[in-house]
Amino acid sequence: MIKKLKLKNFALIKEAEINFDGRLCAITGETGAGKSTIAEALEFLFAAKAYKEIVREGENYCEVTAEFDPSFCAEIENVGKIFSLKRTADKDLKSKFFINEKPSCASFLKNIKNSFADFYGQQQSAFISSQETQLEIIDAFAQISQEKKEYAEIYNERTEIISKLKSLSLSEEEKNKLYEMYSFQLEEIEKLNIDPVKDSTIEEKILRFKQKDKLNSAAGKALDFLKNSDNCAQNSVFSALNGLSSLEGKYPEIDEICLKLRNISQEISDISENISSLTQDDDLSQKEIDALIERDEKIKKLKKKYGEDLNDIIKKAEELRNNLKNLSETEYNASQLEKKLEAVEKKLSQKALKLSERRKLYALKLQTAVLKELKDLGLEKASFFAEIDFNLEYAGPNGCDKAEFLFSANPGSPAKPLRYCASGGELSRLSLALKSSFSGLRNYCFSFFDEIDAGVGGNTAFLIGEKLKKISSKNMVLFITHLPQTAAFADFHIKAEKKVKSFHTEIVFRSLSLQERKEELARMLGSKYSPQTAIKHAEELLKNA
Repeated sequence: MIKKLKLKNFALIKEAEINFDGRLCAITGETGAGKSTIAEALEFLFAAKAYKEIVREGENYCEVTAEFDPSFCAEIENVGKIFSLKRTADKDLKSKFFINEKPSCASFLKNIKNSFADFYGQQQSAFISSQETQLEIIDAFAQISQEKKEYAEIYNERTEIISKLKSLSLSEEEKNKLYEMYSFQLEEIEKLNIDPVKDSTIEEKILRFKQKDKLNSAAGKALDFLKNSDNCAQNSVFSALNGLSSLEGKYPEIDEICLKLRNISQEISDISENISSLTQDDDLSQKEIDALIERDEKIKKLKKKYGEDLNDIIKKAEELRNNLKNLSETEYNASQLEKKLEAVEKKLSQKALKLSERRKLYALKLQTAVLKELKDLGLEKASFFAEIDFNLEYAGPNGCDKAEFLFSANPGSPAKPLRYCASGGELSRLSLALKSSFSGLRNYCFSFFDEIDAGVGGNTAFLIGEKLKKISSKNMVLFITHLPQTAAFADFHIKAEKKVKSFHTEIVFRSLSLQERKEELARMLGSKYSPQTAIKHAEELLKNA
């Protein structure tokens, strides 16, 4: 579970620290109060694209840090358990990523996102109407990643053969031009011998070097205050401890105070060591820094040509090697390649048919699971079908299938393709039904629902609250809502508010006490004209939830 979220200079937030305490967290506030900022911060953390307004006006950078409960930490290959994630971005939107305080890269955070978080916002309700998404949903429910991988390998082999056949049809002049271009581009990339981990820290090393004198001066002053001067914090703590230690064992209160003082002393020592290490790390010469600056400029040029991320450049190099191989390979003539293509296409169609049969089997299972969830959400008479259409003409990297979800909320009305028939409230409930069907299949650190109850009200909101509570038994759930019926089910409650401080607007977040929860639910009910009635209603909501 996520335990703490720290935000600094993020959007309209100057500084915030949000402590999470429980498995189901409601986030509420007036319209425009900044509730979605938490979702934006978490998505930013997992390498979502930064935008200009993400850095608070007047500041030079923003920072988001998430800390995780050690007993629930996700374990990632080659990294081990992940206790914290951090991302910073400056005004030019240049980002740095950290895992357990060690530098990382954007592509790695994107890759591990699915091990940590499941984001579901208002846009996704409409997104599930697309056939591509529906096929992805069926595949995830069927858990057929291995079958898809095996199919993709054959499909890629087919693509490579077709590419070779096309290259054979090129004239010698055309082949020579392509060969020269691919060779030049590959040489340009290979000269740098890119290392995604090491090269992602270059900009930080350059900045630290430029600020070395400033850092050493600040660190020296801090160490004087903490432990090096006569009146330093460490000596003050020792003096306080010496004055009280003679009374230890006689007063429980004194024992507790002495323990805290020893902990403070140890904390000061640890902090002092950390500060000392800041001045010792990356002790690079001017020559080494000049080399790093030159390398950084070359990498930036490659990024402009081949992709924003270092891994994109590495992928481009692999693509270029394959292109060169296809152009220079002469072991097959056209007829041999055509024979090989015929065999591969036969193999591909067999694998595609097998993949389609598995999808059809699990599409039926998904139908059953979703209908059960829809009944729990007040759509007892709804119809839902998940259909798979197999056709070799659809052949692509994911198979030869198209998916179609058919839905009807009303008895007697024929089920129609989802994109034509569902209202906003029905889409919200269908989306939650799909999510609930998956709740036992995948383990996330947390799920985030942004107004999953949009377009509904009354008793249906209670049903959605119950469903969110059920999902939270599998993993932590954070949800934004305007409905008091849904919010009442939360284990803990955070309120977003906008305040004006020194002529600047700030978003602040508060964890609500039980009494404050009653008042917030009463506000959501509309307490302006009958506050006491609203408070009683809020108490009943909490009691019933």
